[in-house]
Order: sequence, then structure tokens, then C-alpha cells
Amino acid sequence: MSFINSDGKVETWEFGGGTFTNVISWIQSGIQAVNLSNRLSSLITITKYSLFENGWYDYLTGAFADSNMAFQRAEIELPLGAQRLIAKNAKRGAGFAICLMCDDELLYSITSDNVIEEIDMLRYPTCNRLRVSTQRSLASYFFVVVDYSSACYNKKEIDTFIKETDNDIKEISRLVGIEDSAVAITKEWQSGDNLYIDRYINIKEGQTFRVRVDTDVAKIGTGARWSLAVTAIDDSYYYLETNMDFNTDVTLMADKELTRLNMQINKVSFIEATEVTFYSSIPNEGGLICQMSELKKDVEELKGQTPSMPNSPTIKITDTIHCVAGDTIQLYYNMFIQHIGEYSLNIECPKGKNYPRYWEYTPTSNDVGRATMKIQLLNIDGSVIEEKSVNIVTKNAVNPSSPNNILLVGDSLYASGQIAIELSRRLKGTSGVATSPPALLLSNFNLVGRLKNSDKSVGWEGTGGWSWNTYTGKNGMAGARLTVSGVTDVRVTQDSLYRIDGFTQQFYISEMNINDGNGYLFAAFYGKGDIYNNHSKMPESGVLKKQRGEGQEEISFTASKVESYQPFWNNDTDEFDIQGYVDTYCDSHLELLCVQLGINSIIGANPFSTDFETTTLNAAKKFIDLVHAQLPDTRILLATLPLPSQNGGLGANYAAGDASGSYLITSWNYKVHRVNDLYRTLSNDKSYKEFVSVIDICSEMDSDNNYPYSYKQLNTRNSETEKIGNNGVHPANEGYWQIADAWFRAVI
Repeated sequence: MSFINSDGKVETWEFGGGTFTNVISWIQSGIQAVNLSNRLSSLITITKYSLFENGWYDYLTGAFADSNMAFQRAEIELPLGAQRLIAKNAKRGAGFAICLMCDDELLYSITSDNVIEEIDMLRYPTCNRLRVSTQRSLASYFFVVVDYSSACYNKKEIDTFIKETDNDIKEISRLVGIEDSAVAITKEWQSGDNLYIDRYINIKEGQTFRVRVDTDVAKIGTGARWSLAVTAIDDSYYYLETNMDFNTDVTLMADKELTRLNMQINKVSFIEATEVTFYSSIPNEGGLICQMSELKKDVEELKGQTPSMPNSPTIKITDTIHCVAGDTIQLYYNMFIQHIGEYSLNIECPKGKNYPRYWEYTPTSNDVGRATMKIQLLNIDGSVIEEKSVNIVTKNAVNPSSPNNILLVGDSLYASGQIAIELSRRLKGTSGVATSPPALLLSNFNLVGRLKNSDKSVGWEGTGGWSWNTYTGKNGMAGARLTVSGVTDVRVTQDSLYRIDGFTQQFYISEMNINDGNGYLFAAFYGKGDIYNNHSKMPESGVLKKQRGEGQEEISFTASKVESYQPFWNNDTDEFDIQGYVDTYCDSHLELLCVQLGINSIIGANPFSTDFETTTLNAAKKFIDLVHAQLPDTRILLATLPLPSQNGGLGANYAAGDASGSYLITSWNYKVHRVNDLYRTLSNDKSYKEFVSVIDICSEMDSDNNYPYSYKQLNTRNSETEKIGNNGVHPANEGYWQIADAWFRAVI
């Protein structure tokens, strides 16, 4: 492949399946290979309505506002049919509010100081107006995007398009010698003012430049011109040309090593945010520069998009699986293939064996090291839908040279301590319920925390109903843990409120752990009633009577315990203080923080909404950021969520009247996999990858068989029975122990 010569032509080169002799023929024949509409027309269509972009911009007045003003507001009419709304701010803390309207009726509002907020517009089908208010600008840009995509597309296809288009852009740039030299214009410049651009850029000797201004958003005044100056590496400053027309080329000095370019634009005003581009003046017949600019926009538009539920299955497994010599690991196909259906798998690995439901591997000391597992997801005709390589890392179990403190943090799965107790038993031989696999005597591993087992040898931290936000907020969660019986239809929602006769305090159910109608509920305080203000008033037994909402009318309880605390909060300083927790409960040092949270964030979520993804990810990052700021030497292990009961446990616990019980298991699995994908993405983020790793508990837990169950008649006319789950998200002992096994392999 040859390069473009000084006349803007090439001898001969091949690209996109064709052979070309000059730029024009390449544009006309080859550029179609990188056209968005050709490549993605059947996949996605996005319509954008930008209120603020690259600055504070008000669509009502058509003018940019002063970025130092304290308050900004904009409103725009929207066509019906929006699918989602994304608001992005360049910096946390600037603050904004979003109101969705139907004419003058308020449908939904949210205030936020996050970098990004996402709203599921499908919940508000009558929305035809959007109102946005902002506080003082603390950042360089803020914008709102409304997505009208109706296509169902596959993430792999989108990722492939992005990769291919990125490569095409690089190839175009290489052929025509274009540098990435677009400059954002973020403020309106009135006619007669001068716009100065000061930019470092890689400048080639003798390179020519031309300025391009987007005439759709620019008002070109009489006598509009541009001028150019450059700075050499020795800080010498040179004026090259002044008062040049926009279509005039200027040749840079060939005998100087140039590092900086200064541009001045006169007599041009901009009616909305745009870019001024200066580029090599290689002939641009056929709109090559415009083509590349549009491709860049297409790529940025698609990056980070959340796909709809895929039409075909996908592989959901972490890049690295940890194994320990002498320990048997099983990876369950149904747990790491989303919606496997009538498809097939090809799993190639020099270690282990494939069985009908799982891959199994019992390594020895001779297997210590790294192996590669190749997973292919196949159609029934053998064609590959997706493939992925996974690292199988095997280690020997070795006692650390010094004490290693491990803190498990979680929700109701961790509250009883079953996982921590079994992990400690396996590591160092402390007492536990399980008796196999045999315990090791690795005495320098210590399970630490506020909560303790009976002989105080094992610690942990866990509270039912909690999630990321509960562990970072000041108040945690206050309410009463109730021992109940006869539960048939309880809704985990603030829409259903209960009260005890003789008391003003209202409750809502935030968590349930029920088997065959018996177990416990957590009745969280709704508002500040008499029991909230005086916990001693909570009766030991009684009846919750429904005041509003869905669910059974009365819930009887035989025991109660008020809980109100936040273990990571310092009441004296009124701040998050995990360092104080470590000093008190972890002997002032913590090597590993093992966290599994998130199920309580999605129990009631619509599986096809994107709201819960944004809120869960932001909450997880907030927790991790707070921990890392105080414990910079502590490594954080982040566990994927296990899939819920696959054979009826959700139906036993959650009524069909809300999202937690109305969607069947395929949709439930979908939202769990989406949260797990978020955790994998977070751990690969350059801001977190040095101290955060993901542990794939989802793939290592048998959700088909390790949840509580009972036997139920096949149907009303057939007395034969089948095994039906009776708890949706709380495993049987065997499930808790499998979670402990996954932690065991990770911490060794």
C-alpha cells in the first residue's frame, strides 16, 4: 500500500476489497465499507435531542448562557416513543434536575449530582415534554440524550462495528495524513469578537493547513477571516499568515521543529456548540473529511450503549477462574450461558472434563500454573454465535508468612455467618457445620468482623435487605426483624404499608426469607413514628395490619428485634469510617475485603429497564471509592451475584402482582447477568483494576439444585410430585457452602 503524494494521489493501493489509484476513486468505491447505515441499518437507530452540549446551552432562547451563572433551565418538546434518557455531566457535584411532562402534567422528576443518570422512558409513554434545570457549572459540559432506538441488537455486533470503524478511521487518517485536530467551541462569540484557539498538536514539516467551520451552526460575518501562528520547540513564536479566507491553504515552516499552533477566527458567531477543525489540505473531493468526522460521531454514539435483551444466548463468565490443588471445582453451563435454549457448547481445555451440566476439574500440584479454556457457543448447525477464552489459574494452598485478615461483607446471604464460618473452616480448621472437603491448617488466614460465631473465632459483616447505598449512607436501615408464620402473599415494596394496632409507626417489608410460609421478614420503618423515636416500644409479638397497597391483610409475628445501625459510620465525626471499623474489629489491618452486594437493588426492578444498571454501578463505585481512600493497601474482591432459584423459588416468595414475581426466570437471570457484567466492567476500568478483582460466584454455584425445595403435586389431577423451590434468593446450606468454596479458591 503506497502513500498519498503531494498532489493528493497515490500510485495504487488496496482497501475494503477494491484497488484504487486516487483519493476520489477510493472515496466513491471504498468508503461505503465504513458507512454506518450500511453496516448497522438492521441493528440500531438512535435519534438525539441535545439540550446542553459542550457548555450551557438553552434551546428556548438559542443562546449560550454564562457558565458562572447559578441556575439554568431549558425545555423541549419530545416526540412520543422515547425508550430511554441519558443525562451526562462532566463532573460530579454540578447538580441538575430532570422533569418528564405530559403537556403541563408532571410524570416523573429526579435531582442528581452524579456524573450520569439514566431513565427508562418506557415507563412514561405519554411523555411529550422534557424540562432540565442545572445548578452552577462546575464542569466543561452537560448534555441530555433521548434514545428512540427500536431495534433489538446484539452487543457483540455493536462491539465488532466499533472496532472495525475505529480501524477504518485510523486507515483514512494514515492515507491522507490528517491529525486529530478538532477544537470544541463552547461559548458564543458575537460578530466582531475574536476567537482564540491555543492547541498542542503534532505538526509535520512543510505541512499545509486549512480551517473548516461548520456553516450549519456558524454565522459567517462580512470580512470573516482566520489567522495562524506557531510556536517552535525552543519557544520561538512566528506569525505565518493573517486574514486568510477559510478555503485558503497555509504552509507551515519546514525548517522549524513546531509544537504549538495558535489560531484566531474573526467575524464568526456560533448559534450552538460545534467544532472548528484544522486539517491537512490534501484534496477533499467527495467529502472524505466529512465522512471521517461522521464515522467518529457514530463510534462515540455507540460506545457504552446498553443492548436490549439478546435474541441469541451469550457467554457470561469472568476472564479468570481460580482453582486450588486438591479442590474440585465445577462450572455450571446454565449459570454462565445466558438463555442457553436450543444451542450447543464446545469447551476446549487441557484441564478438566465436560459433563452434561458442568465442567469439572480436580487439579494436583503438577497442574499449578495457567491454562486456557476456550468456550464456543454454537447454533445447532455448528456455526459460532460467540466465543471466549478464560484463564484457568491453579495455585497450591500456602499459609501466608504473616496474618492475612479477611472481611466478608454482604446482605442476608451473609447475615447468619454460614459463608464466613465455612470459609474459615476450610482455610484453618475452625468449627463449622459442614465436614467436607477436609480443612487445611493455614493459621495465618483470619476471618474478621463485627459479627461473631459462638466461640468468637470467626467474624464477618452482613445485614439482610442491605445493598451498596445502605453501607455508605449515614442511617443504614432501621426497622424490626420479625419471626413470622403463615406468610402467603407479602410484597417487598414501599407501596404496601403496615401498622400495629395501638401504634402510629408504619412499616414496609424490605426483605423476606420464607420457606413454606415460615421464616423472617424485615419490616423497615416508614417515616418517623412512635417506634422509630423509641425502639423500646416495639412489641415482642403482634400483628402487622395492612394500611395500603397489595399483599395479605395481616402478618402475625412471634418475635421481634429492632435493628438500627451503620457499621461503617462514625457518629462522632458524622462520616463514613471503615478505617475505624478495621481498627475496632480487624486488629487495625485488613488485607482482603470480599464483597457481594446488589441483589436487593434489583429484586423489584423491571429486567428490561436500564435504571437499575446506572444506580447500582454508581452505588458500587461510591462504596469502593470510600473504602480505597481509607484503606489504600486493602485488595477488594467483588463477587458476581448467583442466579436465583431456577425451579420455582421466586414464585414461592414473590407475588405475580409486582416485578419481583411477575417476570419468569429467564428475565430474572437476564437482570442478574447485567449486574454481573457491570462488576466485570468496573474491575477492568483503569481507575479500579489495580485493587479490584471480580470473583465468579455465579458460574460456581448450582442454582438448579442448591436452593431450598419441597415436593409438590404435578398438577391438580396428577398425584405424582416434583421438586419445587420454596425460596427465591436464599440458598440451602449447600448453596452457602458453594459460595464459601468460591471465596476459598479466590483468597488462597
